[in-house]
Amino acid sequence: LAACGSLVPSEKARPELLPTGKPRVGIGAGASTSAFWAVRDPATGQPRGVTVDLAYALARRLEAPVALVVYANSGEVVAAGPKGEWDVAFLPEDAERRKVLDFGPAYSLSTSTYLVREGSGIGTLAEVDRAGVRAAGIANTTTARSAMNALKNTQLQSFRTVDELVAKMRAGEIDAIALGRESLQGLQP
Repeated sequence: LAACGSLVPSEKARPELLPTGKPRVGIGAGASTSAFWAVRDPATGQPRGVTVDLAYALARRLEAPVALVVYANSGEVVAAGPKGEWDVAFLPEDAERRKVLDFGPAYSLSTSTYLVREGSGIGTLAEVDRAGVRAAGIANTTTARSAMNALKNTQLQSFRTVDELVAKMRAGEIDAIALGRESLQGLQP
């Protein structure tokens, strides 16, 4: 995406962004919108959110129709990139992802944290890292990798979707959900 810094992508960038004639944009769709996550519109089922808006803006600059390629989580978006399933995506960056993807400039900075179950007794980040705490995140995401690296006494469980995390918390099977702050704020209710 770095090639699109100007209003119109260079001719050199066009073949990279349009190998099929339209930009195929990898989108992660979950239960709560954020700078990186789209949600599905309840009426149409179509994804909506910042990444979708960015996809359409890119398509307008390329003067081409867009094709959204939707995945259940950002780890799946990353895995699909080297397979050629999409041409561009808008994702959080980390060392693992840089091994398989090229990144342009950041368009958003995010903070990872935890949403804790009422009655869990957890009031600080340090209290998430105690023996017996059941924490979980989305498999193969930057937030889950960060949490796994930071937690010394708590093993992070991995799930495929945010919906699974919420269901596990509602059932009392996990105490803390590791995600981006923006996504978690949407999940609080």
